[in-house]
Formats: sequence, structure tokens, C-alpha cells
Amino acid sequence: MVVLVLVYTILLYSTNSLAYTAAYALYLNEFDAGGLPIIYIGVSLFATLVSTLYLKLGERFALSQLLVGGLSFLLLTIIGYRAGLALTPSRWLIFSLPIWYGMFNAFTFLSLWNLLGRLFDLQQGKRLFGLFGAAEQVGTLTTGFFVPNLWC
Repeated sequence: MVVLVLVYTILLYSTNSLAYTAAYALYLNEFDAGGLPIIYIGVSLFATLVSTLYLKLGERFALSQLLVGGLSFLLLTIIGYRAGLALTPSRWLIFSLPIWYGMFNAFTFLSLWNLLGRLFDLQQGKRLFGLFGAAEQVGTLTTGFFVPNLWC
């Protein structure tokens, strides 16, 4: 089970790193850095909203349903953004990408640590949570090395 969670963590944060790179690269290509404070305000508002919604849904649904539903929602939004940018590269869609990433990041953090908190007891957590935290960094660093080659 530990190996599966490690792989899940690495893949989740690799996806997170790719989403971050794409969202901010497209944003900074279209807009200047002067608009970033507005983006950060939007991220704080929408990430808080997503976190609150996730916690409320966690009271009503089982963890498996919550994870499958949340990851399916993220996949659908990724496909929606990709289709929207392919059909019409509108400025509002590009402007909203970093805000969407903030929500994506909040969800990945909440879902991963909720999963880990329910899978492992306190004693196991003391032993393993550092390893899973390191897996986050491995996923981010590994993806960071490959990103420059993806866009060439």
C-alpha cells in the first residue's frame, strides 16, 4: 500500500507542477506581471471556496466517492480549458487559468492529506508522512527537469 501511495503522490504532484507551468506561462505570455495581485486575490477567494466545499462534501460522502468525484472534476476542467483554448484563445480564459490552478493546488493538497490521514494511523503516520512529503518534492522536481523539453 505504501508503494501505491508513493506513486499516487508523485503522479499527483507531477500533474500539479505541469498545471502550474502551463497556467502561469500562458498568463504571463498574454498579460504583464502587474495583474498578478488580482490573480492572487482570486486564488485566495476561490481556493477557500473549494476547500470549504470539499470539507462539507466530506461530511456527506465516503472518501472514495470524494476522491473519484474530485479527480474527475479536475480532469473535466483540464479538458474544458484545453478545448476552450484550442477553439478560441480568449483573454478571460487565459486570465482565469492561474486562479483555476490555485483551486487545483488546494484540492490536491486537501485530497492527498485527507487520504493519508484516513489510510494510516498515528504511529504509521509518524513513520511514513515524511516519506510522502518527500514524494511531493520528487514529483515536482522530476517534472521540473522535463518541462523545458515538453514545450520545444
